[in-house]
Amino acid sequence: MAFCGKNITLEDIRNLLGLTDRTFILRLVDAICHHDATAVLQGLEEIFQAGGNLARLAHELLVVFRHLWLLKSCGTLPNPSELPTTEVETLQRISAQITLEEVQQWFTVLFRGQEDIIRGRLPKLAMEMVLLQMVQIGPVAPISELIARVEALAADAPKKMASPATPRAAKPAGQEACSVSPESHVATPAPRTTWEALATQLKQERPQLASIIAHGSVRRSDPDRFEIEFPTASLYAEMLKEVDRTAQLEQFLQKQIGFRGGIAVLIGEGPSLAERKAVERLQRLEAEQKQQGEAVTHELVREAGKLFDAEIKEVKILKS
Repeated sequence: MAFCGKNITLEDIRNLLGLTDRTFILRLVDAICHHDATAVLQGLEEIFQAGGNLARLAHELLVVFRHLWLLKSCGTLPNPSELPTTEVETLQRISAQITLEEVQQWFTVLFRGQEDIIRGRLPKLAMEMVLLQMVQIGPVAPISELIARVEALAADAPKKMASPATPRAAKPAGQEACSVSPESHVATPAPRTTWEALATQLKQERPQLASIIAHGSVRRSDPDRFEIEFPTASLYAEMLKEVDRTAQLEQFLQKQIGFRGGIAVLIGEGPSLAERKAVERLQRLEAEQKQQGEAVTHELVREAGKLFDAEIKEVKILKS
């Protein structure tokens, strides 16, 4: 402070402590949310040239993305009075343009990369790489929505492959048409609504609630009972247990399937739905690789290659 002269400004104090102007931080966050890599790198360079502490910058960015996460999950900040009004308005504007899944990924990437920024020998390079990873993150569709799309495609396939209906034979002359009264018509039971279809509808009506449920594994969803299991220490389990969200889920289920039972939020040691899907996909890929290896080394295949002087370029697995 001895070299600041008689008049000490707020800018002098920021430079001395390595603090970054909140305006720069919010501009950097806005550039990340708009996937503008050039603006992100320029903003980081301005902060670096102004003497900003990159470790402190990483912490302040985490706090901002926490605020955005709360806005997307709860619709408001717990203590908005602690922030300037202009900053709250900026956060609300940014929140309206992004999805909860994007915020979660941005926070995770930054949280995992801050250790290299704080303790690494090249903190600026580490910060640039982390920010560029965040810029590359685009909108993500929830797993429940992807599953619903796959099921919809699978349900439409038989209809497209079905042959045209056979025209009805003409009735013999003089034979009167047989009329069927409404009372004698037997109604076909409606097909059971799958949870994936319900999840798609829930995302349209209550996207925040659908995002929370997507992190769990729905064990049962019928008019008598709704059960969902979350991994141990899951934040989303506690969020779903809140009275308002439970009431919203009950109202939605009553409207869609005539729900009249109870809602059970379970905590288990098992993996979430997303983790199980990832494991299944890995197992499927390993099985295909094993089949390809067996095909290449099969005695008949090798003999055929020698006979035709051929080379195996590709092995395709036939889907049963």
